[in-house]
Amino acid sequence: MSYCPYSPPDDTIAAVNSYLSLLKLNRNYRALFAARAISLFGDWVNLIAIFTVLKEYIAPSALLYSAVLVIKMLPHFLLAPVAGVIADRFERTKVMIFADLVRFVVVLGFLLI
Repeated sequence: MSYCPYSPPDDTIAAVNSYLSLLKLNRNYRALFAARAISLFGDWVNLIAIFTVLKEYIAPSALLYSAVLVIKMLPHFLLAPVAGVIADRFERTKVMIFADLVRFVVVLGFLLI
């Protein structure tokens, strides 16, 4: 028998099991989860590509890397108050699709750089 110095609390195990059952039983939530996971993966690939361009073509500098991270956070910081109002007033599915389409166009704009 192996000894585990840490065992998660029962409520944590219950929460994980309920989350997994939600993924297993709810088709719409599973599709949303998969789409979000793919989107987040794309965001990380985008960030790595930007950092690679900075390293290869521009002088690698901690200040530039920091500036990229600050610039990537600005839309979240500036649009978060407005986004809550928009999400409450319009159909959420259409808002999510519109936001993803806008992000798609912005990412395509990187091809022109």
